[in-house]
Amino acid sequence: MASKTTPDYSTLHPSNKLRLHARGRPHISLQTAATLLISAIIAGVLLIAYSSSSTALQKEVLANLENRAMMLARTVAFMPAVKEALENEDKDSRESLQVYTRQLLTVNDVRFIVVMDMNRIRLTHPDPVQIGGRFAGGDEAAVMTGKSYLSNGEGTLGYSLRAFVPVYNNVGSQIGAVAVGISMNDVYAKINQTKDVILYSSIASSIVGLVGAIGLALALKRKLHGYEPIEISLLAHEREAILHSTREGILAVNPKLEPIYLNRQAEELLPKEEWMRQPELRELVLYVLRTALRCYDEELEVAGIPIMASIVPLRFQQETTGVVISFRDMSKWRSLNTRLAGLSAYADALRSKSHEFMNKLHVILGMLHMKRYDELRDYVAEAARLHQSELGFISRQVKEPVLAGFLLGKLSLAREQGIAMSVTPDSYVPKAADSSILQDLVTILGNLLGNAMEELAGTQDGRIELELDWRDGELIAEIHDNGRGLPPPIEESMYKKGISGKGSDRGLGLYLVQQSLRRLRGDITHHTSPETGTCFILNIPYAGEENTP
Repeated sequence: MASKTTPDYSTLHPSNKLRLHARGRPHISLQTAATLLISAIIAGVLLIAYSSSSTALQKEVLANLENRAMMLARTVAFMPAVKEALENEDKDSRESLQVYTRQLLTVNDVRFIVVMDMNRIRLTHPDPVQIGGRFAGGDEAAVMTGKSYLSNGEGTLGYSLRAFVPVYNNVGSQIGAVAVGISMNDVYAKINQTKDVILYSSIASSIVGLVGAIGLALALKRKLHGYEPIEISLLAHEREAILHSTREGILAVNPKLEPIYLNRQAEELLPKEEWMRQPELRELVLYVLRTALRCYDEELEVAGIPIMASIVPLRFQQETTGVVISFRDMSKWRSLNTRLAGLSAYADALRSKSHEFMNKLHVILGMLHMKRYDELRDYVAEAARLHQSELGFISRQVKEPVLAGFLLGKLSLAREQGIAMSVTPDSYVPKAADSSILQDLVTILGNLLGNAMEELAGTQDGRIELELDWRDGELIAEIHDNGRGLPPPIEESMYKKGISGKGSDRGLGLYLVQQSLRRLRGDITHHTSPETGTCFILNIPYAGEENTP
């Protein structure tokens, strides 16, 4: 069963570095690529953060300065000394107000505080020479109508951000206004100062990120055993190409019997989760895992399909880390023959329909030559009635066009062979929601009906009855013939490949039925006797496009 030699598969591990770039391919090393990529990401994030933060902080700084100017202007406007200086043209009070506003300039870090009367004559100003003159800027008109607001304007002290607030006396009459200004140069200086803080923080973060990127790239390189991305990519590509191009199926499992890899050929034979549920294969894999011996050319049956398998242990550092199973489907050629047989059966049904039609044309032509017009009229009327009756019934009850055409062909073929084949009146099949099941369904019905026709060929009163009942997402099909029944030796193993009572090189039909039913997750039962013939009962999941007939 198994050979005595135990191979060492440690060479499967990438211990020797490949230098694919030595072949002349230009490349960027993993360390460089990772460093550049991570640095670019960090730089992009910081740039976005810097832009958004700068804009937000610029708005915040400007809003704070505007609030400060407006609050100071309102505070000055409510001061009793300001009201007194505006109402009473007292020189001492106005000089005192000038001294006080100059102190406020220093404390509040603003460019100017100007108190003006209703004629826009300045009572205070940082430059004493400007006192007594009209307020400059042209943006003070609205404050004289009782409005408080912010404005940007250019006066004697340059371009500034200005807050205007009206001044009212004790009886509620406006007697003047207060203007507080902050130089726009100071505004820009504060904004730039804030931006500089953010910029320096971003530069520091970039340096830290760059150091981290380099460290991460070095750690990643060590984890990959020094391989470059182009080397890993080429290795993976070559591995996939080799494993998928071979005509053999390849399956790898770990010690827990979990499939870790299967190529296209293996997946086509059986889904990944089903492989280790096959008893014969499972037993052999456990043996190889236990003994670390290789097994070659073992004949197994997987999902009812005979395969020739070789099972080899995978070893790493003197431990068995899994097994690799390579196999060939011994019935691959039969599978191709199966498809041809299905197509041939369908073509035969269509050919039979055509042949029947030609026979009717010949009868019509003969009656025309004989000028038997009355009999011809009756014959054509009867043929049309039978055709319309059969076609109309099948079309009404079988909504799936492929299946309807298939049944019409089979009915014609049976009629040509002198077999009375009928579809029960209460049969019903809706249009399939998934058309992929139709090929298997035609294969199943075609083989069972074909077997029944072969059994009844040459008999006098051969009858085949087909019932198709669809309900609750399941198709129940019954195929009953009045033949001689199945002999006991054949009945016990008739679903196995090559088992037939009709001669050599037969025994494929029921095997194909079983395989198709497995794919559709259906089942089949039968009962047979020499007196009543043979009846096959099929239960097949069938999702229709409608809920009720």
